[in-house]
Amino acid sequence: LDSDGNNFSMTDGGTLLSTLNVGTDTTGILQTVQVRQSLANNPSLIATGQLDDVTPPAIGAAAVTSGDASTVQAMANVFTKQLSIPAAGGLSLMTTTVGGYGANILSINAVNAANASNTQQFQDTLLQSLQTKLQSASGVNLDEELSSMILFQNAYTASARVITTASDMLKTLSDMV
Repeated sequence: LDSDGNNFSMTDGGTLLSTLNVGTDTTGILQTVQVRQSLANNPSLIATGQLDDVTPPAIGAAAVTSGDASTVQAMANVFTKQLSIPAAGGLSLMTTTVGGYGANILSINAVNAANASNTQQFQDTLLQSLQTKLQSASGVNLDEELSSMILFQNAYTASARVITTASDMLKTLSDMV
């Protein structure tokens, strides 16, 4: 803290992490981050002033001094202030809060995800239907065709034996005459 107790600065006695009292153990990182005790005891030590960009400070004078919490309030107001947000990413031009805009982004993404899922299910069902129709239209059932081929092969073999036997009988008969 400076001499009047309104401004503070940090000096690094080792690393920034050690200055902020942040440990390197990542299993409990939220337990190791803490507010400095002097600030917890006296919150008025936190600089809440606003930079005066209209009147530049004199050389050597502090640019930010204690204030009336207007900076913190201005930051908080951003979340409740109505903003005009241009059209982007499937969202039209709108006037809403930051939270409302975030909700709209989540909403449109949820709708897009549901549409993509429905389209995928439709495409899968259509593919299955077309494959079934193709198989029934071609009329080729491999099991039936293989069975028929075996039957034809056996019939051919039997016919060949009959012809061979008839040929042998005719040869024998012609040799007798």
